[in-house]
Amino acid sequence: MKLPDFRSIKLPFKVPAKAQRILAWSGYPIFYLACLGFFAYLSFPYDRVKERVLAELEAGARGPTAPRYEIDSLGPYWLAGIAARGFRIVIPRTPGTEGADKPPSKIVFDKVHVSLSVLPLLIGRASLTFGAKAFGGSIDGSTQTNSEGRHIEAELDGLDIGQIEPLGDLLGGAPVAGTLAGKMDWLLPEMKLSKATGPVSLTIADLSIGDGKTKLAGKLALPRLDVGKFELSMDAKTGVLKVEKLAAEGRDLDVAGEGRIMLRDSFMDSLSDLNLRFRFSDAYRNRNDVTKSLFGTPGSTMPALFELADPRIKASKRPDGFYGWRMVGDLKNPRFDASASGGSFGSGGATHTN
Repeated sequence: MKLPDFRSIKLPFKVPAKAQRILAWSGYPIFYLACLGFFAYLSFPYDRVKERVLAELEAGARGPTAPRYEIDSLGPYWLAGIAARGFRIVIPRTPGTEGADKPPSKIVFDKVHVSLSVLPLLIGRASLTFGAKAFGGSIDGSTQTNSEGRHIEAELDGLDIGQIEPLGDLLGGAPVAGTLAGKMDWLLPEMKLSKATGPVSLTIADLSIGDGKTKLAGKLALPRLDVGKFELSMDAKTGVLKVEKLAAEGRDLDVAGEGRIMLRDSFMDSLSDLNLRFRFSDAYRNRNDVTKSLFGTPGSTMPALFELADPRIKASKRPDGFYGWRMVGDLKNPRFDASASGGSFGSGGATHTN
């Protein structure tokens, strides 16, 4: 390979002869460093980095229900970043529960990238930007470490919730549809989630549940419920995440809730204490013979099949027509108790359940 002759380069402006010789000879080390950086960039051991990333993600995760992580490939992202394609979080089913024999649930990201911002390093701050393409939408954000702790900002846009498998599992396998967007702005003192402070808000547009064919929890085929706009706003203060708004006033279903989550450094170990309630509209219950049988004709004293499917459902019904539930325990295995009284939040502390 023949090196370029920097001495023969003609500059568009007049330079003293001595300075021109210095510039000409300085071209060789600059060219060397550029080649070194370029080939190091191409030959970086991304396979080893991939193994290290997976090991770090799975560190401390034990037991049959611990999530697994998979990455199809890892490669460069611009000059100071890495990108993973085919990143998957595999969540095994809980042994001994209904549906435990089904394949594991998966959260799939088409592409995830992390990049180091170089300029903040000059003032002693480590700053990363991150992003992902997933569920038909995007996730973008940044995190910066300083004397106060770790500051995290993130924004979600255009995510199709129908592609998020665990959400359907949470609803007993009922198909869901809607577009998710949201923002968060958190400060983690001492890098601990259990001390987080800051707001987070999520909105699901055009939310619907069920398709009239798929059976809910293997028992009932839920006719399509048009929920409309669902809003969830929370604010964390020193590790206590308070629900400020949880509501949806749709054509077919009204949803409301309040409560709090006691954050732990491992998010799925966080403790919930939430009161939730929902009510089917009279128009939905009267829509056809199926909805009349499932949820009862308005004004009728005949028992609804929906309430007979599980004794807890009937026990959860309140005089105002809402079904009230209380969600307590850690997020990875919460307990749902019928709460027809609809007592206000704070009647009891979050209880850990196994």
